[in-house]
Amino acid sequence: MTTNKLQKSREIHRFLATLLSILGTGLGMFYLAIPSYMIGGAALIITQGILIYFTMFSLGYLLIISGPLAILFHILGIVFTVRSFQIPHHAERAPTVASLPSKWRTLLSLALGATLLLLAVTMKYVDIIEPFTQTGENKRNVAAESEQYLEQKYGEDFQIQNISYHSIPSTEYTMEVISNRHPSVLFNMTKRPYEDVPFRENYLNALWESQLDMKLKPVIQKLYDDSAAVHSGVQEGTTDKMIKEYDDFKLNPKAVGDQYIRIIVFEDLTDSGLPLEKERVLQTAKVLKTVLAGNKASLDIEYFPSTMNTKQNLKAIEINDYMFGQDHFDEKTYEVKIEDIYKLMSTKDIQITSLDRVN
Repeated sequence: MTTNKLQKSREIHRFLATLLSILGTGLGMFYLAIPSYMIGGAALIITQGILIYFTMFSLGYLLIISGPLAILFHILGIVFTVRSFQIPHHAERAPTVASLPSKWRTLLSLALGATLLLLAVTMKYVDIIEPFTQTGENKRNVAAESEQYLEQKYGEDFQIQNISYHSIPSTEYTMEVISNRHPSVLFNMTKRPYEDVPFRENYLNALWESQLDMKLKPVIQKLYDDSAAVHSGVQEGTTDKMIKEYDDFKLNPKAVGDQYIRIIVFEDLTDSGLPLEKERVLQTAKVLKTVLAGNKASLDIEYFPSTMNTKQNLKAIEINDYMFGQDHFDEKTYEVKIEDIYKLMSTKDIQITSLDRVN
């Protein structure tokens, strides 16, 4: 009877360990609460974390290499876990702390593995090791140097709102900055100490986009009855003069480069309403040309159900309109993509694409 109970308990543990290994790389090895297996599980998890980091940094280009490797490490975790039940570990299973029951040791070991896996998947370990790689004084010095660089370049005061340091794959400080003159304009800045041009920032782009957005919002709200949000992007063209006001581009159209307008519409558009919507898109393009400087601009319009017209979603769009579209891609119903509104002549040039999905 005792042997049967022991065998049944062993089968349950093997099932749980295997299931955990399938759910998360190395979790089954931590569930075993055997030091050598815990070290092996940690190695698999950390290696996967490194693969995730480099894949994200390469914008996905390394996925063709890191993907198969990550799958291989995941399979190894399952294999090692299953094999552990075929090898006796009685001596190693003895509790390291006499007062600690084995079930609590198992739970603590599993919690440690789950935490390590979570840190690897979310890449939070980068933030954890940061205090050990750069002191607060180093960051303050870089922040002061960055503010001085911006003040000399633009002739106005700036404040570093946030600064972080990364040493993988290259030494880099990343910062979020605001101008005291335009406190609502938040832009990014990086410093790579070992490059010929150590500072990189997008202050003017962020400033132009903010100014253009302010001009576009009332226009788009009127055209779409307060059921739409708009965001713009502006790149510099050919000019030797520093331009801080978007309207100054109208005096020199060549000074403005590529521009894009993205409009997110919360409306229950249907196929029967597409002809009328094409007329509105054409009217939108005509109005945009009266507001924009330059002679080229792309226009993207994305349609979502009217029920999504909430303050929370509007705030998310204001923070990052592109990520909103990506996060809610499955809820998007229609879209319009116009490469250049200045070449748009009639509704025949407009194609509204339906995104009906078969469930």
